[in-house]
Amino acid sequence: FEGNIISLVEGKVRQTASVSTLHQQNPLIKAYVLGALGYVLGLIVSAAIDLPAGAAIVWSLAAIACLYFVVTGGLNTKAKTKD
Repeated sequence: FEGNIISLVEGKVRQTASVSTLHQQNPLIKAYVLGALGYVLGLIVSAAIDLPAGAAIVWSLAAIACLYFVVTGGLNTKAKTKD
């Protein structure tokens, strides 16, 4: 009886780990793309409305990060499993 419970728990742990890694595939590529988008958007905004480039880049990076946070559901990294 104990062996069945242990194997059930191990199976759930493996399932949760595999689902959470699917959610976080290629995080470095996502970070580079978001950074490049923020940088380019900041330079465009800076040139368009005559703001300092550094401040425009920082604000656009923050805006893109917040938008990504909202679109992807935030920091919810818990895997949703079917019971």
